[in-house]
Amino acid sequence: MNRSRLFALLLLFSACAQSAVIFQSNFDSDADSQTGGPLPAGWAGWYTTDLTQTCSAGTEYTGQIYGPGRGGSGKALYEYKCEGVASGYSGSLQSQAMSTSVSDIYIRWTMLLPSSISADYSDSDGNYQKLWRLTTQVVATSTPREIYLDLIANTPKSFPAGASMRIIDTLGAGNVDVVPQATMSTLFDGQWHSYELRLNTQGGTITSWLDGTQVYTGAFGYPEQVPTALAHFGMGNRSSAVVHQSSWVGWGFDDLVIADQYIGPPAGMGGAPAAPAYVRFRLVD
Repeated sequence: MNRSRLFALLLLFSACAQSAVIFQSNFDSDADSQTGGPLPAGWAGWYTTDLTQTCSAGTEYTGQIYGPGRGGSGKALYEYKCEGVASGYSGSLQSQAMSTSVSDIYIRWTMLLPSSISADYSDSDGNYQKLWRLTTQVVATSTPREIYLDLIANTPKSFPAGASMRIIDTLGAGNVDVVPQATMSTLFDGQWHSYELRLNTQGGTITSWLDGTQVYTGAFGYPEQVPTALAHFGMGNRSSAVVHQSSWVGWGFDDLVIADQYIGPPAGMGGAPAAPAYVRFRLVD
């Protein structure tokens, strides 16, 4: 093969690789910020009903962007919870509409769940903490739908130790535990882990990976749809009956990539990270 032909093939491969990414954000080049402050690149807004919340430990911004992020460098999004705070949306980010509609997408992000998290959920309101939410559209009718990713306590008063990570079908086509309880309960360890989901809505299948290892694959009840936007990234609302720990604790989110092919964990993933510097933006009561 001559040089010019090889060069052309390399350019084609490069273009294909780049076109696979639909949206990505790792916050490393963004300004330090907090709910209501400057937005990181590519995001449409702060998805929150409260810029700040108050508990017995004081008043805090619900969402904050600062470093270190995953791996002890860069930056990440941290969302804060404390006993007595409201159960609505607080501190997450709202994405732009997806410019490319594909029915087979991969969503990869890293998440840090501190071991100091405590959340005693009763059984009166579903025992859940929402994470991100994806909006979709039925191809034939343009009917909007949604896909939720939740942490679900499988029995009352068992969160986080009894939680699994579950895809929720808002119209009853079937819910799927993409990270089972036995595995999820070990991930509240104060370290960053890589999560990835493949949502093949046309093929009706879903696959999940944890730190690059496949942990689930199976049927998925969302046929004939295309995702249209990541409605919010980070933490959504939660069960209303809950008791958190009495101090502010941040959940970390980083390294988001949405693509049309497998992504895998970030380069260099692994090892114990530097602990996040809680709390960066402290309000004065």
